[in-house]
Amino acid sequence: HRSIRLIENPTNRGFAQAVNQGVAVAREELILLHNPDAVLQPGAITHLAACSRQHGAAIVGARHVNPDGSLQPSVRRLPTVSVLTILMLKVHRMLPQLASWQTYLAADFDYAKSQPAEQPAGSCWLLTAAAWRRIGPMDEQFAVWFEDVDWCLRAHAASLPVWYCAEATVVHHGGQSFQQLSAVARQQTFNRSARAYVRKHFGVFAWLWLVLLEPFSLALAAGAALSGASRTQRYHRGRADAHAGQYETSDKLAVSFGGRIFWITLGGYLALELTSLVGYFHPGLGPMFAVLAAGAALTLSLRDIRIGAYLLLAELF
Repeated sequence: HRSIRLIENPTNRGFAQAVNQGVAVAREELILLHNPDAVLQPGAITHLAACSRQHGAAIVGARHVNPDGSLQPSVRRLPTVSVLTILMLKVHRMLPQLASWQTYLAADFDYAKSQPAEQPAGSCWLLTAAAWRRIGPMDEQFAVWFEDVDWCLRAHAASLPVWYCAEATVVHHGGQSFQQLSAVARQQTFNRSARAYVRKHFGVFAWLWLVLLEPFSLALAAGAALSGASRTQRYHRGRADAHAGQYETSDKLAVSFGGRIFWITLGGYLALELTSLVGYFHPGLGPMFAVLAAGAALTLSLRDIRIGAYLLLAELF
């Protein structure tokens, strides 16, 4: 069609850069951001546009459903440092009813009616060109994950309405490209964007906190893979498991091992830090504590070689 312009990049420039590139050549007042793993249902764009005009919304997000037609929760509240800590350490796997986690998931949100939403899923957004000019382009330091969260936060900061439209529906298959990555690679990518988001909006000390959590986060992500359990995944229905995906490992053994290994790794890491602290203030006691920590690590490793691998990973980071 003559009114359609296709821009083909030789390499994957990331979501934020690609969106900025497309919007730069757009000439209409309404801009649709639509992921390839989401399928628009009949009338969806019409309903999004009507909602945008009626409420003067800078962003309008669609209702998401799974391929079988069941509801897929697609509205979150903006993440805090505590929520990102929960995500990185997989605390929500062990304590799914944690109040701060349920608040982040917007568990009380009514998907049957259109209403303001703090953070609708970026897999299908209708934006206004006026809002884009006021807020500015997406931040390209987010190669993937958090670019939509950042833009939502900036919209709220500019006092621009953000809405969810119950009448506009998309079938969202979710996270297809990320299934090609290992668990550790996915976690590294998520952590990198989370640190950038925190550094930008919460400051250097919050950023440093997430840096310190990195080894534990990667150890937990690697837990399922190193446990030798099946890595088959199933679509997560009825609730969200993480900020940017609706997938979880189907093997309960892998999840339980990941939780157990976190506490073991945390204990080993703290023991090593305690050894360093004692050695600094009491040089004579340092070697004794080092021997005790090494002995404990060796004992645990002999019981399960995977524990030794995690302790080594934590020390390397």
